[in-house]
Amino acid sequence: MFVSKIEKFFNENSDSWEVFKGIMCGNPQNLNGEELVRYMDRMIEYTFDIIETEVSPSSLSAPALLHYINELGVFARHNSQFLKFAAAHSMDAVPEMAAEFIRNFLEEGGNVEIPAHYELYSSALLKDLDINIIGHYPIACTSELVQIVDLLSRSHSPSIICGAFYATEGVAIRETKLLRDITNAYAAIRGKTEANLPNLKFYYDLHLDHGVEQGHISGIARFICKYERYGLKLPQICDGFLQGMQAMTMWWTSLQSVENKIDKLQASEFKIPITTNQG
Repeated sequence: MFVSKIEKFFNENSDSWEVFKGIMCGNPQNLNGEELVRYMDRMIEYTFDIIETEVSPSSLSAPALLHYINELGVFARHNSQFLKFAAAHSMDAVPEMAAEFIRNFLEEGGNVEIPAHYELYSSALLKDLDINIIGHYPIACTSELVQIVDLLSRSHSPSIICGAFYATEGVAIRETKLLRDITNAYAAIRGKTEANLPNLKFYYDLHLDHGVEQGHISGIARFICKYERYGLKLPQICDGFLQGMQAMTMWWTSLQSVENKIDKLQASEFKIPITTNQG
């Protein structure tokens, strides 16, 4: 019987299950928003510990690594528009939260100082590794993730939007670190080191060392911590969070399932460019 990573987390962390169950049953047991964020963070760390172990970039072939690089790029392509939708659909009820989504949108979607983050990432792959993800047609599980997050970003409930985006932003640091491991592993196969990847280094440093991702996480967390002040509802926050977490962890499970079969696919679908010297 298949057990999702979220179900496994609850099976192994009964106290967390009781907290979420109590909230969803209307009995939060005097739990405050800050405590809920800590339980959410525990789930994020638990699930990504599993994901990192399952993916294990250093053990993968070049075609498998390209598979992850291509699919992970798709969410980055759409993330800024998700933030814009979230802002529009929460503006009337919680304008402060809408302003936070707009701030994040301006970072992700580009501004006068820095291009859109997807542009930075896709161009860095081209410059450093000669990988083109622009125009990549996603596989089914990636399309499903995009559709689910799109629906969540347009929810009628600002609380669901808040919870869903804490899931998407909450995993961002771990996901970015894993993506860095994946691109570094591909570079190693191509005979390159991290020192040969200046453009990717700039992209990763921007998100991890310069606080972009942590700023997004903290910005959404404050609305959960002070949910009563902003008129948000804990059951719907949990609903949005669990929908987001299930969607993303199931996506990783599906990506790994495809990765396990990758060598059986047509090699032509995953050709690695080979540069030859002529003359």
